[in-house]
Amino acid sequence: MIERYSRPQMKKIWSDKNKFDQWLKVEIAVCEAWAELGEIPREDIVKIKKASYNLSRIAAFLKVTHHDMTAFLNSVAE
Repeated sequence: MIERYSRPQMKKIWSDKNKFDQWLKVEIAVCEAWAELGEIPREDIVKIKKASYNLSRIAAFLKVTHHDMTAFLNSVAE
């Protein structure tokens, strides 16, 4: 996004932090659905809901993987 054309609200929406926040919500929702289906233990959902990521670790993983989703998931897995 070109800086001079961006409003603060737009910058926030299109930021890496917001992107990864949304991805984390999706991953947690998927795990909750898997727990409902019995694919993962229900007691693990409590731990999964506490998951987080680290932007600097994602950047480091990205240099190796060249894939933002893989870098994100590696950070969450740590």
